[in-house]
Amino acid sequence: MIHLLWPSLIFPVISIGSSAGSSVLGQPFCDGGYCISVSDEKITAESGLCVVIPCSFQTPHNFKPQHLVWFKCESDQKCSDSDMIFHTNKNTNKPLRSGFLGRVSLLDPEVKNKNCSIIISDLRESDSGFYQLRVNGYNNRRPDGFTFNNRTQVNVRGSRQKPTVTLPDLTVGHQATLTCTAPALCSKSPPGITWMWRGAAENDPVINGSITAFKKESLTAVTQRHHSTLTFIPTTEHHNFKITCRVQLSDDTTTEKTVNLHVNYARKPQISGKVIVKEGEVLNLTCSVDSFPPAVWTGLWSNLHNGSDHSGSATLIVTNVTAEDSGRYFCAANHQNWTETVHVDVTVMMEGSACVRRSDVLTCTCIGTGFPLPNIKWAQLSPPTAYWLTTNVSGHTVRSSLTLKATKQDNVSAECVISNESGESTETLTIQDILFEKEGMYSLFLL
Repeated sequence: MIHLLWPSLIFPVISIGSSAGSSVLGQPFCDGGYCISVSDEKITAESGLCVVIPCSFQTPHNFKPQHLVWFKCESDQKCSDSDMIFHTNKNTNKPLRSGFLGRVSLLDPEVKNKNCSIIISDLRESDSGFYQLRVNGYNNRRPDGFTFNNRTQVNVRGSRQKPTVTLPDLTVGHQATLTCTAPALCSKSPPGITWMWRGAAENDPVINGSITAFKKESLTAVTQRHHSTLTFIPTTEHHNFKITCRVQLSDDTTTEKTVNLHVNYARKPQISGKVIVKEGEVLNLTCSVDSFPPAVWTGLWSNLHNGSDHSGSATLIVTNVTAEDSGRYFCAANHQNWTETVHVDVTVMMEGSACVRRSDVLTCTCIGTGFPLPNIKWAQLSPPTAYWLTTNVSGHTVRSSLTLKATKQDNVSAECVISNESGESTETLTIQDILFEKEGMYSLFLL
């Protein structure tokens, strides 16, 4: 049983939290020894929450109050029994106004304390209006009653409060708990709290393995705060995920809050760019890492070159490539307490890779330099033709030669395929025709 005591005819500010309308009692108004003190100002509250109508009364010494009756009606009309919303006499045969049953209660159930304050929960906008009090009892031992003229105006507006969602730091692979707190309520029934999630695409993953829990926290004698938790293990796919907490305050009042998830993660660095280049061309490599927050440092280098360092990416450009520029290139990225290094192998296709035809003998040579050594193979000849193949290795250079019989009319084409662990490149070799005119002299034609 709750007992709230106030000095006679004085009603202090009631702290119900931001969810409940509250007010201060005005000056008492008396009529023949019957005095009432209610709010002089309009009380504003929000749908789905609750409102306290402060009230205190006094009666003549010969009147003994037994029951309190509250009515809701318009300011320009007299309240009747059909407007009754609350009666302390549970045995009365008079029905309450539709929609108020179970939603109205006294802050102090002891009528003798002369505290007539009521609380209305699960507010609806239709609850807006004027509220009037009647006290029933015995006057000189005879049944009697008195209806106070002063009325309290209540205005119920649409809900403006939203739940709050508390997010911890989210890291891939580490269990995390999100907390949704509903607006403080004075409802007898707890709110319904629902978690919803969505990403940027229709096939975004749901939060598999998530666990929800519900708890209640009492703030005052009449208000509670309700929490719902969502526990799950974040993945990279949850980054920029939208999580919504929806709170059902009453049958017709819903409010929600949506937040974006920011998951700390770092994927393996990636080096992009052509890793097999011709001698004299430009080598252009970029190393980047997909992470949140962005990697604080990313570097790209080889034994001879250093790339430009940036937050999240690094670029290395080498012009007029030579054999010395071949080899292994490294990239390292630093993200929070994590550092990872990757590499690619660059192969230089040397000048001299070409085909030469003397009479009806075609000799094609493909030369590649790199460390580790590149692999050289030949694509199927078009049209298919028998050939001889020789391969020589000197240091970090591989030379592969292909010889076959082919006249100019055969329209043979040769493709050299150079590859390493990081990629491959296919080149169609230029055919040079050498025609001997006389001893020591020849003419050269490029096809």
